[in-house]
Amino acid sequence: MKLLLPLFILSYSSVSSAQNDISSAQNEIGYLDSNENVTTIRIDDDYGVHNVSYFVDDGLAIVEDDVIYGTEAQLLAKRVQPEIPLLLAKRAISVFPNGVNSQRTWPGGIIPYRYGSFHIKNLYQTKVESAISVWTKLVPCISFEPDEDNKVKDDPTPDILTIRAAKKPGCRSSVGQEAGVDAILQLDPNTTKPCDLAAVIHELGHALGLKHEQHRHDAGPFICENLEDYDPSKPKCCDYGSCCGKACNFVKFPFGEYYTTENAPRPGYLYDLDSVMHYRRRARGRKDASGIRMITLPLAREVAATVPSAGDEARLRDLYGCLSTCPKTCKPHNNICHQPTAQTCVPTLPGTPNTYCACRPGFKAGQYDDGDTTKQWRLPISGHEDQVWVAEDVKCNHLCDGAPGTPGCREVSVIDKGCL
Repeated sequence: MKLLLPLFILSYSSVSSAQNDISSAQNEIGYLDSNENVTTIRIDDDYGVHNVSYFVDDGLAIVEDDVIYGTEAQLLAKRVQPEIPLLLAKRAISVFPNGVNSQRTWPGGIIPYRYGSFHIKNLYQTKVESAISVWTKLVPCISFEPDEDNKVKDDPTPDILTIRAAKKPGCRSSVGQEAGVDAILQLDPNTTKPCDLAAVIHELGHALGLKHEQHRHDAGPFICENLEDYDPSKPKCCDYGSCCGKACNFVKFPFGEYYTTENAPRPGYLYDLDSVMHYRRRARGRKDASGIRMITLPLAREVAATVPSAGDEARLRDLYGCLSTCPKTCKPHNNICHQPTAQTCVPTLPGTPNTYCACRPGFKAGQYDDGDTTKQWRLPISGHEDQVWVAEDVKCNHLCDGAPGTPGCREVSVIDKGCL
């Protein structure tokens, strides 16, 4: 049985209508906020011997602010003595078939789900369905299927994602599907400050198997001294092998046999600052004298991503086996590119071998699904991420979903870098 772990890009088509639902009053830290005190222990699990910081909500061990590890008993069963040396597995947090994460995919890409209470269903059903639409349009080989006609039943199992109320404030999820660990998505039942759409998209990314992007070995710098719980008497807390407190949410995993930062065949292989799984710039920063949170991740976005990136999409496509295939090219001087909406057959970049019909800027093929990469697609070209390309004789007759002054056409799926 195939299983998964780490990724996402967001489709503005599926999200644009729902983005008004993204709260403009997110807390200062973002949708990863949690003010719980944490306990740090050393464990030996699929990733090797390493430290982890956690708090408990309704018997569940929560790590990294919003990741459900399992029950506290399941976490403590893996506890080892602090003097046990650090021992890391191969790139566990990866998108590659041989990584631990690949053992946590949902079989067949089908995620059965149900709600644990009518309150949570009534409060979140619209957001959950919007977030599901975002992911399934980007990754066509996955599907979320209501269990037993979406029957409300608070009885978590490893085989059904149960969407239930969190006991403590916040939004959190288990990662992928893991044998013996209940699949749970916890959402804040507070009607005055519920989880926003961006948070639900993020947590569904975890549920599909994605981990936080800033843990990658090739991630950007992390300013540990600016953390809200930094203790200058314990400088080793900032090191991966001996991390403690909130620093364990940020330290890089110093192993990277799978990820590469150069000549990556697909965008999902690169460290991705635009990932919806990445913490924001001031996450967990302590406040300075003026009351502003200090920077902990200097390269990260000031505001956390609210939609998946091209890398997020590519990672999930890789994990679930629906990588894009390159579309048929056109001939620059002998083609049937549609006149006048996509009349130019040009190389994707100067010197690249493939040529495709290029849409007019800001337009896409509205008569086809945004995820149908046999008819239209985007390419991971820096500075030209919004350019839509189409097959011959396909009309580019529909304005993209991006509002004026915002990135446009991101609802159209990205295909592999190898198709350049």
